[in-house]
Amino acid sequence: PLRSGDGSWRVFRRFRPATPGIAWSPDSRGWRSAGSGPPVLPPCPAGPTRPHWYSAESPSSRPAMHLALLGPPGSGKGTLATWLSAAYALTGFEAGAALRVAAHRDPALATALAAGHMAPTSLIMELFVAAVQTSLGGSRGGVYDGIPRNSDQALQCLALHAAGRLPLDVVLVLDAPPDVLLARMHGRRLCVACGATWNLRTAPSPAGADRCPCGGALAPRLEDTPDAMQQRLALYVSKTEPGIALLAAAGIP
Repeated sequence: PLRSGDGSWRVFRRFRPATPGIAWSPDSRGWRSAGSGPPVLPPCPAGPTRPHWYSAESPSSRPAMHLALLGPPGSGKGTLATWLSAAYALTGFEAGAALRVAAHRDPALATALAAGHMAPTSLIMELFVAAVQTSLGGSRGGVYDGIPRNSDQALQCLALHAAGRLPLDVVLVLDAPPDVLLARMHGRRLCVACGATWNLRTAPSPAGADRCPCGGALAPRLEDTPDAMQQRLALYVSKTEPGIALLAAAGIP
């Protein structure tokens, strides 16, 4: 896997296009507009800096591309998944978003997530496999955001991959210093009406700190409590990193 040791977006510095109005933010926030305002995502990389798995062909003619996007909470997986989906015409599965939807129907799951615990492997694999079969499998490619989250999930993904039921071409691993991760999580806000994600620090809503442009109220994520943040960072080291090692050992680039 590709790992960034000093900022979650450093893995994409080598892809930076020369685009007017787009500036690199040196404090690990990622791509931003040259002026004020929320982050601006760049167009597809061009020229010799494009990654080896990128094709200049149209999405309908290039081979399908499937990526797993992993990293600790607050590393920017969701933002980068949005960029990849738009840049390469990919569809996606976001584990966190799927679990938040499930938590609305399951009070016990909501309580567990709010405490920073991982969801049961059986549940997240059920959600993931269903998404792959219904929307990702027949697409021109997909981004798997936040899965696998532990060794059991990694082994199940590898088994599905070996059986031809889970396309997986590359794993991207994002990282950032703990203080940056915590600051991002503290600032995250979710619109209760439309589901849009904002950040008080890196991507503030133009409608204000507590309001989405759609008119909906902004609230912290269910799992973004102070205790849960520390718990989730610890779980990433103890549970997710061993799963990433299994993917690397199996030869997933």
